[in-house]
This record gives sequence, structure tokens and C-alpha cells, in this order.
Amino acid sequence: RLSPKGGTILTMTNLRTRVERDRARAEALGFITHELRTPLASIQGFAELMMNYPESPLCAGAPDTIFRESKRLLALISSYLDVLRLDAGAKSVSSSSIDLEAVVRQVFDILQPLANAAGMKLILQNDENLSLMGDAPLISGAILNLVSNAIKYGQPKSDIRVRCFRENGEVIISVHNLGKPVAADEMARLFDPYYRASNTEKSTTGWGLGLAFVKRIAEKHGGS
Repeated sequence: RLSPKGGTILTMTNLRTRVERDRARAEALGFITHELRTPLASIQGFAELMMNYPESPLCAGAPDTIFRESKRLLALISSYLDVLRLDAGAKSVSSSSIDLEAVVRQVFDILQPLANAAGMKLILQNDENLSLMGDAPLISGAILNLVSNAIKYGQPKSDIRVRCFRENGEVIISVHNLGKPVAADEMARLFDPYYRASNTEKSTTGWGLGLAFVKRIAEKHGGS
């Protein structure tokens, strides 16, 4: 009671922080559940093969496969966690000069085995001495996601072309593949979290988070 006639106390709470935290948790869970399952299963399978059949000829390439998949897995984890830290305010975007050719070559080194398995060729078309100011691990993570998608959804035995160039004062990174076209009315939603285009094969695993992270990395650098 605030007075002889009574009264009401209204308490208001801003739920934005809680909503953002819950969203980050949901994304992290989706990433762990789906995006990490395939490389972890591959690593486990080859490790079991080496333990159970150490003399088998199939074990000859197992260490290379384990190393390759664990390297790709670590790169994926690092890029996703960096974006989640940025969203949570626990990390700021660092700024240093980035040699784009070196970054793309590094991504190619990680993903070349996947491209080889699909009979694809990774091609870089890069303006000479092209660099930009930004957070190198984040830019690398964005390119890794785009090239991974290009391989996953591309037409086998086709080319994946990554082009880095400067236009109207901006640095543009283009990743091009050959695959089934996305419907025009779905294009605007491609970068939404958890969204997957209707032309995606049901057998192709994914959680629809990769492009959402790429978009946020671009925006954190003042780009699009």
C-alpha cells in the first residue's frame, strides 16, 4: 500500500541481454550438434581403424586424414567462437594489415582434400598486393565458410573460383561455384540464422549458421 487509497508498483526489466544470451547458446548448440559431427565422426572412425586393424593397408592414409580433419575442425571452431565472443562483447575486432592472397591460400590448404574428394579445383584470382585492415582470424573464418559451402553445394568436378579485387574504394571477396540455383524469392533469407534454401539436398548436412556468421563478420568490419 502506497497510500490509504492503495497503489501499484510496476517493475520493468530489459530482456535483451537474456534473449541475446539464449540465442548465442542456441547457435553454439546447433553448431556443436551439426557442424562438428561430420569431421569428428571421420576422426573417430579412422582412429578406431588404426587401433583395431593396425596392419591393414587402409591405415596407411589414416594419420593424414585425422590430421586434415582436425585442422579443419579447429579452424571452424575458432571462427564460430570468435563471432560469438564479439556478439557477447567479450572480444573486439582487432585491426591489422591482412594479405588476402595469403589468407585464401591458407584456406585452400585446409579445404583442398575436400575439393579433391569432389573432383573440384580451387582457383584464386587476386589483384596484386591487395590488402585490407581487419581481424585476420575473422576474415579467414568468413572465407573458410564460403569456400566450404561452395564445395558442399557445388557441382562435382567443377571449379571453385575465389576472386579478391578492389572496386570503388572497397575490397571485394567473391566466391563462385556451379550448382543448383537458389530461387529469387529465397535470396534475401540466405544469410538468416538456421535458414536453408529449398534446393538443398536432404542428405547434405548443415544447420544454416555458416552464412549468418559470414554476414556478421562482414558487418563487424563495416562491410556487407
